[in-house]
Amino acid sequence: DRHSEEASATSVDVKEHFNSDISVLLHDKERLQEKLESTCLYVRQLETNLELAKEQQQLQQQNIKTDINDEIKYEQDEFKQKYEDLVKQFDEKTIQLEQLINDKLNLEISNKEFQDLIKNYQEIILKNKQQIEQLNNDIEILKDNLSKENEQHLKSFDTLKTEYENLTNELHQIKQTKDNIQSLLVQTAQERTMYKDKYQSIQQHEHTDDDINETKTSLAKLQNDYNEALANCDKLTQTLDTLRQEHSEEIANLMNQQQTKFDSNLKELNKEQDRLNNQLEEIENQHKKTIEILKIEFENTRKEQLSVLEDEYKATAKRAQDKIIDLSKQIDEDQKEINHFQILLNEQKIKSNQYDEELKEKSSQMIQFENELEKLKFQSNLSQKELTNEYNSLKEQYQQTIKSNMQNSEQLTILQEKFHITTKQLQNELDEKIIHIKNIEKQLEDKQYNINQLNTTIDQLKSTIKEHEQLQQTIETSQINNRQLLEEKDKMIDTLKQNYQSEIEKLHKEHEHTIEELKCEFSKEKSTINDKQDEINNLHQKLTSQNSELNEKNEQLSIYKIKLDEQENLNHKLQQQQNETYSQLEIKLNNILSEKTNLENELDHIRLQMQTMESNLNENNIQLEQVEQKNKEFQTERDSYQNEIETLKNEIKSLININEENIRRIDQYENEKFNFEQDINEKDRQIIERDEKIQEIELTLKQTQESATKFRKALQKMKESINNNEQKNPNDTEIQLQKTIQEYEQRLKEQEIEYNTKLKAIAKEMSNKIEENEYNYNQQLSDLIQKNNKTGNDLIISSEKRATSAEQRAYIAEEQMSKMQEQLKEKQLDNHRIIQDLQNQIEKLTKQIVQTTEHSSQTSMDDIYLNHSYDNQHSFVFEPTEIDYLKQIVLAYMTGTDRLTMAKVICAVLRYTDNEKSLIIEHEKLRQSRWLNATR
Repeated sequence: DRHSEEASATSVDVKEHFNSDISVLLHDKERLQEKLESTCLYVRQLETNLELAKEQQQLQQQNIKTDINDEIKYEQDEFKQKYEDLVKQFDEKTIQLEQLINDKLNLEISNKEFQDLIKNYQEIILKNKQQIEQLNNDIEILKDNLSKENEQHLKSFDTLKTEYENLTNELHQIKQTKDNIQSLLVQTAQERTMYKDKYQSIQQHEHTDDDINETKTSLAKLQNDYNEALANCDKLTQTLDTLRQEHSEEIANLMNQQQTKFDSNLKELNKEQDRLNNQLEEIENQHKKTIEILKIEFENTRKEQLSVLEDEYKATAKRAQDKIIDLSKQIDEDQKEINHFQILLNEQKIKSNQYDEELKEKSSQMIQFENELEKLKFQSNLSQKELTNEYNSLKEQYQQTIKSNMQNSEQLTILQEKFHITTKQLQNELDEKIIHIKNIEKQLEDKQYNINQLNTTIDQLKSTIKEHEQLQQTIETSQINNRQLLEEKDKMIDTLKQNYQSEIEKLHKEHEHTIEELKCEFSKEKSTINDKQDEINNLHQKLTSQNSELNEKNEQLSIYKIKLDEQENLNHKLQQQQNETYSQLEIKLNNILSEKTNLENELDHIRLQMQTMESNLNENNIQLEQVEQKNKEFQTERDSYQNEIETLKNEIKSLININEENIRRIDQYENEKFNFEQDINEKDRQIIERDEKIQEIELTLKQTQESATKFRKALQKMKESINNNEQKNPNDTEIQLQKTIQEYEQRLKEQEIEYNTKLKAIAKEMSNKIEENEYNYNQQLSDLIQKNNKTGNDLIISSEKRATSAEQRAYIAEEQMSKMQEQLKEKQLDNHRIIQDLQNQIEKLTKQIVQTTEHSSQTSMDDIYLNHSYDNQHSFVFEPTEIDYLKQIVLAYMTGTDRLTMAKVICAVLRYTDNEKSLIIEHEKLRQSRWLNATR
């Protein structure tokens, strides 16, 4: 009984212990299920965080794109306005410089002309004095020695001259004849030697009679030519003798004629001298009047020009000062911008230093965590492996963050160096601009100095005018050939004007060339400034992006810290609970220990799955970063294609301008055609007028014919009256009638002949003119038609070539854009597929975890590993219906038969809005229509 009571008591105790152990195990099981649910919730939160991060990233990208585009547009507008203002200022400066140069040239030209006039007048006066003195001396000499010496000298001189000329002519003729004879003799000798050589060669090679006869005939011809030449020489000698006799006779006749002419010339010279003296007095009076008028006009014009020049120079000086002030303001603004960029750089440096300090703090915290982990290692031997793994992962993350920070610091240093370089370049450009402004100021000072010099020259001209007036009073002598000299002066002035105009044109061309060079340099400097500002903007954008990346990485580090803290707390709690359970289980049963080991193995497996999930998430993050980089690359390629599209647009604009020029030419040709038609209408009108004149002449003829008929009727009446009177005096009346009839008939014939001749002449003239007009009209029409055809064909060919090239480029660009879009869509589909695969894996893992928790007592670890491997093998496999459907869609898209379905599928997969879907579908429809039009 005692034993039974003890056994019952022990059995009760065992049952109680067993029940308590079972309750503990159930409690542990519930706690593990709660942990599993918390892990599932954590996984779901991670998924939601991923989706939110994706959406935020897309929104940030869109916002960044819009901000960048707005900033670029605003800066482009500002630069355009600045460029237009600078161009206007440059044009105004060029106009002012041209005006100043023109004024200077006009003053120099007027100065030179006035000085040349003074010199010419002085030379003319001296020449006139010399000529008057010479004429007076000649007249005196002629009066003294006319009778005796001059006659003899002139006669002897003329005779000798004529004899000398005749002899020279005869000698030239004789020399020519001798040369001709010698050339003939030389030719005959050469021909003889040639024929002898031929004769010898013929005798040596061939003994034929024909060649010998030919040589004989040729020799006979040569002898005849020689005889003719000798006869010509004899004839020439005879003609020389006859010519000498004729020349001697002509010389005697000429001597007599010259004596008579000399006497008449003397008389005419005396008369002309008197007449010229009278003309000199008249010309002097006119000259004085004209000089006074020119003085008054010159003074008035000089005063007006001086006032105008003073006003213009004052205005130009004010404008230059205003421009200098504007440029100094621009320089100050640029310096402010540079200071602003330096401030931003300093702020970024401060931020980088703050990040470095934070990293140091984090490193110190990591060291503390390492120490704590080492303490935890000593406390729990069972969780040592997990802690080492977590420590390694944290260490790797820490090294990665250090590397990324080092890279960012290197990039910051590179950007700082670039920024310093750009600032130096900008400062150099500002110094160059300041130097350019100083040069402009120096040019203005030089121009003011030139103005002062011109004023001095004007004063000198006044003094010279006064001297000229004094010289004018001294001019009292006579002038002989003023009209001829004035004409020569006019010719000289015209030549000088032409030379000056040519020099002015050259100067204008050089000035225009310098202006074009300055414009080119200005445009180059502007382009460099724009490029540098673009680089600064790019650097600023890069800095902002790097700051954002650093912020994101810091946020990720903070998230990882929080996770580590949570995991450490969980591990600590688990370790405490495990210690408690182990202490209880060691006292209790070995079976419970085996079950607990199984449960711990399941937990390890779950942790491994969690680690795999985290690694997958990291891989997904890496893939997302790669996708972002690819998107950036695609954006750069899109920008390049946009630039190509802009170039194509510019080419299209140039083609439009060419088309407008062609239209303008066509309008010109149409105007010419209209003028030509007007000329034709005028000629037709002239022809009509001439036809009207012909009709008038025909009416006059008819009237004359009617008058002639009337006259004949009157004659008949006269005849009848005469027949009545014949009985009284028949003989006298018959004679008178015959005379009158003959006279009237002659008059009628003469009138008819005159009218006929006039009509024929007018008809011939009209027909000739009509034929000429028709011929000219046909020629002009043909020329115009040919010109129009040529110009039209040339324009059509050039426009077609340019249009085809532009269309080809546009088509190539569209194809490239479509390819890039297709690649983007394919990559987006791949990314979406990867995300779906990962989501499927997560769902399957969660299901597996639930299954393992529900069936932990029934299943073993081997079955779990087998199921997991099987799930991993089949996680990336689609259903066969989806694969076939996608294959069909991709095949239709690649072949070009159906592109809309692919677009719709992409829109559905990427979850675009309705507006975005409609835009994409409309774009695809437009592409199809363009492609069809291009193929047509």
